[in-house]
Amino acid sequence: MKKPAPFPVQAEDNANTTIPRRRDALSPRLVRLLTALLRSPVWRRDADSLIGTTNAPHYVEELRRILGYGAINTELVPVVNRDGDTSYVGRYHMLESSRPLALELLGVRHAPE
Repeated sequence: MKKPAPFPVQAEDNANTTIPRRRDALSPRLVRLLTALLRSPVWRRDADSLIGTTNAPHYVEELRRILGYGAINTELVPVVNRDGDTSYVGRYHMLESSRPLALELLGVRHAPE
């Protein structure tokens, strides 16, 4: 099934950003991820489970392409792994300034609870 064509919008950090016209223009995985990011920060591993895939960074990149590349930040949180080495895990955050556009994309008037 062919997806509806996106239309251009002006974003603060990327003039070439496009946003689909309707929520149904987003894949179900993108809808689940975007809804979760509107609720709270999402750990990378949780994002995989939430959207039903093992490549959450790809879907975060898709949302960044749609909402603007500054819309979602990745925080690298240091952790100590089972071998005693420091490693980093990612946590995604939706910026407050991006919430109105995200809500518009989902077709809702207020943030999900």
